[in-house]
Amino acid sequence: MRPTAKLVRSPVRSGTGTLHGIYYEFDLETGVEVTQLTEPGQTSTHADFAWSDVLTWVLVPRNNAGLCVLGMAPYETLDRHSLMQLVYTADKTQDWRAGSVFAVRTRSGEYAKVQLVSDSYNFRWQTYGEPQYLDVQIVLGSTPLALITRYVAECTYESPYGRVICCSGAVGPEGGVLRGRVSDDGVAFPDHVTITIAVDFTPESQLAGIVKTFVQPVMDTGVALLFEPDQVLQVTSLYFDLRPTPFPADYLAVSWRYHGAGGVIASGSKALSGADFGRDSVTQYDIVFQPDPIRSDNLEIEIVGRLQGRDITRFVRAVTLPEPAMVLQSKWDEATQAYGLVSQLDGQA
Repeated sequence: MRPTAKLVRSPVRSGTGTLHGIYYEFDLETGVEVTQLTEPGQTSTHADFAWSDVLTWVLVPRNNAGLCVLGMAPYETLDRHSLMQLVYTADKTQDWRAGSVFAVRTRSGEYAKVQLVSDSYNFRWQTYGEPQYLDVQIVLGSTPLALITRYVAECTYESPYGRVICCSGAVGPEGGVLRGRVSDDGVAFPDHVTITIAVDFTPESQLAGIVKTFVQPVMDTGVALLFEPDQVLQVTSLYFDLRPTPFPADYLAVSWRYHGAGGVIASGSKALSGADFGRDSVTQYDIVFQPDPIRSDNLEIEIVGRLQGRDITRFVRAVTLPEPAMVLQSKWDEATQAYGLVSQLDGQA
């Protein structure tokens, strides 16, 4: 899905106008003169300001709009943020000369700026609409308790007025959802947001904490990101189905090596005793690797040990990643008079 228009109306409207007659009213929200919409002697309910030239020029806000006279202020540099900081009153003003600027908080609470140009009758205006919002949702997937202790996430974006944090928080290994909003700030939505996710692992996993950064586009429906542990971990589970039941003195020594970038990029080992295998009919052992920032191509597994008091045939397999699981079963070989291991990847299990 590609980014599309995110607003049904332009957040910033601008135009020009010309004062005329002895009484003139203007609607800054629609950008039109509204004097002609009223009967003689009446005022428009749509006007934000009125101008009169009966005795002397007078400018006055209408319909609960507010006025702030800025004199010869720099018109171009006034944005919505700066207009919001001003103090608006219902007072009228006679400070009306070429180049003078005044700000208006319209009857509906929008912000506008107006400047008299050239001959003191022509003016230009710009109105900033109320900010609109889109939803931000970050879904953090669950993970085994033995691997991750928590996620910490933050979503930010750059606005015309600086960096904005639209949501942040921490969740446990059970995962969760962080929600926030991104604003157009009365001007335009940002093209993207930056989502930073820190992952803390358990001490038992012996994995160092990592930080991942995602740049997500702001779509017409908002921002959504699904983050799951397999985005930062390569996990291959070994399931051992050993029959007959191992003796207490039996064991398996599992060694593993991750290959990538032309060599071994990670390795480890684990000794599983007969007592480990005696607890359940099927024993699980997870080989966990952090591939970031290195991509691993394959996993080499080597297993030696004893079963039923006999040395088993050495087991060596290279597994193309990703491979989420391998089921290993013991098998008696009459020819060698020894137990060996076979997996579903051999087509023999």
